[in-house]
Amino acid sequence: MTTLKQIEIGFLEKTKDFIMKIEYDFGFNRHIRFRHPSSSFYWFDIITWDGSLVINGEYGTWVFSRLPDMFCFFRIDPGDFNYNREGMSINPDYWAEKLKACDRGSSSATEFSHKLFEQNIKKEFDEYEFETEDLAVDCWKEIEEEVLCYSDNQHEAMTAANNFSHKSGFNLENFWEVDSHDFRIEYIWCLYAIVWGIQQYDEFKSAEKEIFRGY
Repeated sequence: MTTLKQIEIGFLEKTKDFIMKIEYDFGFNRHIRFRHPSSSFYWFDIITWDGSLVINGEYGTWVFSRLPDMFCFFRIDPGDFNYNREGMSINPDYWAEKLKACDRGSSSATEFSHKLFEQNIKKEFDEYEFETEDLAVDCWKEIEEEVLCYSDNQHEAMTAANNFSHKSGFNLENFWEVDSHDFRIEYIWCLYAIVWGIQQYDEFKSAEKEIFRGY
């Protein structure tokens, strides 16, 4: 599985030469563009109005709604529990609860992960106490042949898992309760884009204030 840190590093590498252009900025209403000066790759726009924020770009369109000023919603302070001192701070779980619309073709911010599915199967297997080592070896072989071979397809994988049983007594009849979904890379990428974009905006506004103070 791709980690949050890997996505963050990839995002920062792809956007290191981006230029911010403020198309509109009045109160809670903003339209801010982020582009590479010589390429259209990985572009994104952030648009806000009272109570809503839309990010639109290379990684899809996602709509959030929570506070009148959505920039305040996405700013994470050093005192917050999920503040990341070594990088950008995001809160995927909580922010997903505030999603009002997902990118076309996506029903949510998460998707079935075959790697997480396989990890969950292994966890169930490791926690079971087999009477002999031979039974454990035989059981795992059958799991590979009858369950893990379907891990690329959610429906087939879950059906195979729920129907699996072994002569040792090990079974996965309650595996349907185990969540094998993980956040979409596109969703996480856009969260980093929002946080980074707000940082660029805040730095610009702060510098703008300093200029006005100088007059």
